[in-house]
Amino acid sequence: MAKMIESVASRAQTPFENAPFTDFTKEENRRAQLEALEQVKSELGQTYPLIIGGKKISIAARPGYWLFFESHGRAGKRSGTGSRSGL
Repeated sequence: MAKMIESVASRAQTPFENAPFTDFTKEENRRAQLEALEQVKSELGQTYPLIIGGKKISIAARPGYWLFFESHGRAGKRSGTGSRSGL
């Protein structure tokens, strides 16, 4: 978890650059994209914690502090649940 936070913090300080175009006529690029989509699909529907200062904050007992992420491509399909802060 700490490494992920460090990675996000370091990327936030890096100037934005567009990624180069990917040539999907190449089999390895198509395969990599499909694998990435399957990875994301396997992670949908989870509950994502609120993280403040690198610590997970539990809000399970606080009604009204949940955010529900809906799938844009499939109406009514929840893609995840997250926490919001009332601080």
